[in-house]
Amino acid sequence: MTVRMTFPSFVTRAAVRIALGGLVAAAAIAVAGFVIERTALGGDLAASRARLRAEVEGEFAMLTARLDAAVSGVAVDVEVLRRAERGDMTATRVLFDAVGAVEAQTGVATAIYGAGSEPVAWLGRSEKPPPERLTGPAATFPLQTSQGLHLVRVKPIVDAAEPGRHIGAIVAEVPLPRTGDVLPGSE
Repeated sequence: MTVRMTFPSFVTRAAVRIALGGLVAAAAIAVAGFVIERTALGGDLAASRARLRAEVEGEFAMLTARLDAAVSGVAVDVEVLRRAERGDMTATRVLFDAVGAVEAQTGVATAIYGAGSEPVAWLGRSEKPPPERLTGPAATFPLQTSQGLHLVRVKPIVDAAEPGRHIGAIVAEVPLPRTGDVLPGSE
């Protein structure tokens, strides 16, 4: 003898409504996922690559603009730099004030190096670039530091009386964003 159990009709209707609701929700999520994927990543691989390239170039443009603003914003008087290298505390304070003002405006770690490639004034977490970068021409380059990969901008300081004579460098650096980082100003 087999006993067949029947559910009341309201239970059957509720189960059917729940199943249909689940199917409709699953379909809506699938369509939304497809639309979001196409919108966020592009219609095809070429569009995805183009979008990623534009995003990376935009981030680098923003970072280099901040670096350029930092190195251009530090006004260094050649005589003040020379006096600071000789230990003049008033001259050193002037240079620290100059990098402090730039850091407050740009949020970029900035340092002033003297003719001996030693830091004279600095503000922010930064590391010393290779000596050949400090004595060479203006350059922007990546640098692996103890805090991660940074983008560094070096601007030489030359004596106006002797344009070929290197007497120091202004160095600005910012950390490169890692996966998931949001750059300041891009929110």
